[in-house]
Amino acid sequence: MREAREKRNLNTTPCLEMARPRRGAVEELKLTLDERQHLGDLLDLAKSKEQSGDIPEAIRLYTQVKEEAEAIKAHQEQEKRGTKTESILSLEGKEINLEQELKYWQDFYEKQGIDWIELPKEIKLTKEQKEQLEAGARALCPEGEYDKLKLLIIPANLADTGERYAQIHEKMSQGYAATFEGSNFTEDGSFSGLKNKSNELRLILTKDIQNLADDELYKSTKGKSVDDLEADGSIFKTSGLRGLDIATYLVQQREYFERTEKHLDEDGYTWLTEHERPASGRVPSAGWFPDFSQLSFDAYSPDGHHDDLGCRLSSSLVI
Repeated sequence: MREAREKRNLNTTPCLEMARPRRGAVEELKLTLDERQHLGDLLDLAKSKEQSGDIPEAIRLYTQVKEEAEAIKAHQEQEKRGTKTESILSLEGKEINLEQELKYWQDFYEKQGIDWIELPKEIKLTKEQKEQLEAGARALCPEGEYDKLKLLIIPANLADTGERYAQIHEKMSQGYAATFEGSNFTEDGSFSGLKNKSNELRLILTKDIQNLADDELYKSTKGKSVDDLEADGSIFKTSGLRGLDIATYLVQQREYFERTEKHLDEDGYTWLTEHERPASGRVPSAGWFPDFSQLSFDAYSPDGHHDDLGCRLSSSLVI
């Protein structure tokens, strides 16, 4: 009997050595008091079983300690990096799936002949990024009207030079009458004179609204100057929302037209705030002239007020 037990112990020794957690494996983890107590109790029990000769049970307990410690470590590393998610937004029944949206926008840019950009094969968000987008969605939809949300994926370097800005305008206005450009807009350099505040890959949440008057939040910006929008206590400061740049507006305008055969801002105009200010200090605006089937761009002083001029609000996340 003794010889059989010793032989069995010799056969299980390599398994026992493999099952034991390495020295310090548990101690180096940042554990809660409950986790440390739990793993400590398991280790003590495993050592007791080993000393009493119950090697199979010792192996099982050591293995359990290793597996639980590795799971805790993996969870901590994942939280440090940020939890990855496929569905970027899920609010009150409105879900935006990032994988599906990425494919949609890849096809859109390819169809438009935008061949100087490259979207990533996948976009995954950290927990913090997801929370940032959800906060933006709530700011855009204070009454819970999440069905109005629209996600735009704006590639890096879409309009990072004057030449590309002019190309974006040409591509996104194909089939329209020649764009109307007001004198202030042309004096500031027209499309080739524009400089975006950001040219990085961005996820932009905005609303799928044809005219500003069709949405209470957007309607509340009508008649306000850019100075009003940016003042302390204003919507930009209290909500974290901003406007759009012209490249993003051209993208949204074209996508909306191809999907609905209608145009954004047939009734009224929008400030386009996300540019570096030119020497004049003016801020661009845009709209659609339905009587002439053309886009319209101009620029005004940031303290200018116009009853039909408001702002398409958005929440932007740089990836």
